[in-house]
Amino acid sequence: MIMSADEQRITKVEQLENFPYKNFEEFQRAFRDHRCHVRVQPRIALDWVAGSSGKHMSNFQKVIFFILDFISIIAIIGFIVYDIVSGNWLWLFAVPILMFSLILGYPISALVYGHIRTIFFYSNIVGLIYAIQTNNNPLLVFTISILCIWFARRQKYLKAVLGLANAAVQHENILCALWRGNAVWLE
Repeated sequence: MIMSADEQRITKVEQLENFPYKNFEEFQRAFRDHRCHVRVQPRIALDWVAGSSGKHMSNFQKVIFFILDFISIIAIIGFIVYDIVSGNWLWLFAVPILMFSLILGYPISALVYGHIRTIFFYSNIVGLIYAIQTNNNPLLVFTISILCIWFARRQKYLKAVLGLANAAVQHENILCALWRGNAVWLE
């Protein structure tokens, strides 16, 4: 979306077209009184986390996003190390499935992969139950690795959406940018 120079300079909600509140203070009051809920586009929120210089993110948020990314990588590395140490070389062929689960782990991938994603994760839970019942350690490590990746990706997604929504409530310039890009909804 290409914006004119005038559109790029809009930093006050009073200048926005079709904004339902008179000013930013009225919007914040409505939000605090639970008369307004802020929803942001998930993809924009993930881009905000990935590309944010941290200007509007707390140090705690930065650490959480780093840990969630780290969990996914550690799950894959842990699976590979377990296979090598235990001598289960054939299970190394499952590493591409773990890599694919990195993509499927984001809830937004449901738009692309639909029911394949759902079937993949539910079959993983069935595999986990089977691995526990049969004491199949390689399968247990594999399914736990996928669940760790899924959990970390889902949490990152949810925290990104919540973080950007909170930033929009606190910073007028972010709210204006999201409103101009049709990336925020007020309910």
